[in-house]
Amino acid sequence: MYMMVGGGLLIGVETLNDAAKKVYGSGLLDVSKEVIQSIKLSFDFLKNEAAESCFLHCCLFPEDWDIPNEELMYMMFGGGLLIGVETLNDAQSRVDLLLDQLKARGLLLQGSSEGYVRMHDVVRDVAVWISQKDHVSYVRAGQSLAEWPRTIESEMQNYRWLSLMDNNIEDLPPDPMEYPKLETLILSDNEGLSNIPEIFFQHMGSLMVLDLSSIGMKSLPKSFSCLTNLRVLNLGKCYSLKDISHINGLKMLEILILDGAPVSIAPEGLGWAQNLRVINLGISVSFPPFLDNYFSKELPKFRRLERLFMNKFVGSFQELTSLRHLTHLFIYQVADMDDSSSHELVSPGSWPDRLLEFNICFLQNEPRYYWSLSNYRRVLQLMGTKPLAGWAKRLLAKTINLVLVEFQGTELISISSNIPSLAFSSLEHLRVVNWPNLTNLLGDELLLLHDQIPLNQLKQMTISNCPRLTNLTPSRLCQRSMQKLEELSIKDCPIMLELFPCDHKAHGMTELLLRLKSFTLQGLQRLQNVLQPFQCLPKLEGLTIRDCGMRYALSFETETVAMADPFPTLEVLDIKNCRGMREMISPHTSLQAPCFFQGLFSLKIGSCTRLTHLFSYKQAISMQHLSKLHIQNCAALKAVVISTEKKEEAY
Repeated sequence: MYMMVGGGLLIGVETLNDAAKKVYGSGLLDVSKEVIQSIKLSFDFLKNEAAESCFLHCCLFPEDWDIPNEELMYMMFGGGLLIGVETLNDAQSRVDLLLDQLKARGLLLQGSSEGYVRMHDVVRDVAVWISQKDHVSYVRAGQSLAEWPRTIESEMQNYRWLSLMDNNIEDLPPDPMEYPKLETLILSDNEGLSNIPEIFFQHMGSLMVLDLSSIGMKSLPKSFSCLTNLRVLNLGKCYSLKDISHINGLKMLEILILDGAPVSIAPEGLGWAQNLRVINLGISVSFPPFLDNYFSKELPKFRRLERLFMNKFVGSFQELTSLRHLTHLFIYQVADMDDSSSHELVSPGSWPDRLLEFNICFLQNEPRYYWSLSNYRRVLQLMGTKPLAGWAKRLLAKTINLVLVEFQGTELISISSNIPSLAFSSLEHLRVVNWPNLTNLLGDELLLLHDQIPLNQLKQMTISNCPRLTNLTPSRLCQRSMQKLEELSIKDCPIMLELFPCDHKAHGMTELLLRLKSFTLQGLQRLQNVLQPFQCLPKLEGLTIRDCGMRYALSFETETVAMADPFPTLEVLDIKNCRGMREMISPHTSLQAPCFFQGLFSLKIGSCTRLTHLFSYKQAISMQHLSKLHIQNCAALKAVVISTEKKEEAY
């Protein structure tokens, strides 16, 4: 229908609704006419060229597509549609504002996650009709096309934007396409497209945005040199692309994406690339570091560079000093950890202070705990086997996600540590891995403080392979800190005796970690109890226990008879390889309060070889929400439920 309306083939048709009726028949409900008119009216009232362009750009993507805000920004910036914008950061702010306005008017929907938007199918249909009616864009995205559409080629010559994204096109026309007005061309996600004719781009001199991502080509055609106005080139996920030598004529290129492309042939010298604002080489180590070496050797010459994404950084961090516009730096692996310039004093206002987003990894042989830009930002992954670089200390002040591996300190946060205590105050995610001498998370001087200690913004924490750590943190500090913590994982700390030791006598239930939802304990062979008497995790939903030494999942040796459930909101409990566990709840605790785990929905028990039964009869009848029970490899199990009075099996 859109092709016929755009091509003037429906004589006497003036509205989209009339066109739909003529093409599809009278099956279109009356409500559709009202909805279409409402959408068109909302578009007309935008009265803002940038907002209109942003809206129409969203219909270039297939139906139900999660549209990245960042990708929209690149397209609009490269197409010259953001008037008065000087930097990519300003461009992203402008586009985000436009998207918020469009969502507020009901023209866009929130995507599946932060940083994405979606367009309702009906809204997209109207957007396609508007853009094709005005000869702005020709859209056939996600329609399973097997070949280039040529039925109305004469009309296509007048369009500014052309999207054939996400189809099954395997071949392009051998003759040059004469599209002198075309500014944006999207051929991405045609994975069977393995070859582009050499003269294909010969008459596309106005092209400014070209997306060839996720196609199967091995090299760029010679006619690439004709794209003298091209500003954005996306070759990401072209997993067969080896040769980009014909890129050397793109003097105006500002945004270059080569994420996942195993390129091994490139132009001699980088004179063509002096205007680049974005170099995205991805974060995969599966390909040879040709592109990393290629761009690293002349990095100081990219004086307009704002965003750099590299697999492996082979230069000196001192070279970044000349990149005065750099705001985003993502490096999967730092090659030279002994770079002497990295330990020089960093002057105020230098490149670390200008960074807005970063993910820099110093880990060599450890797994990379990489957090992607869309979900996690401001990431440092540091090895303690080398002195901490001066610029890294500057970045710590604004780091949100921190990984610390193989440090030799006895305390994680202390006045004497080479990591400033204030660096922990803004963290949202923390991983501490392979600290052989760690005995305490907090130094003694911090334990004496009455003010709120660091980690007050923390949402996720992992402590792994710290063989000398005996506890996590005193319970009184859990009441003053880590109140935003949602996920906690403690692994491979073999002499840990207790998690939250009490240093004062409890007179009532003490609620710890008020937002904690997920708790994992693994490899804690000497741990006796998850919690101490009168301790409670009020919002915990999931608890996983693996390879721990406890005899009971719950055991409170206290004389009181008024013991409340320490896990009132627990829904999922998973216990495995706790070979010393005899019962779920100790007999003494069960007699005190037989109504634990009342909200439990799913229970999995595996390889607990000494476990004889799960619950007493009184305890079992209080677990009215239990819907899933899975027991495996528990050789000593005689019964799931027993009667505590007669010691007989009930089930």
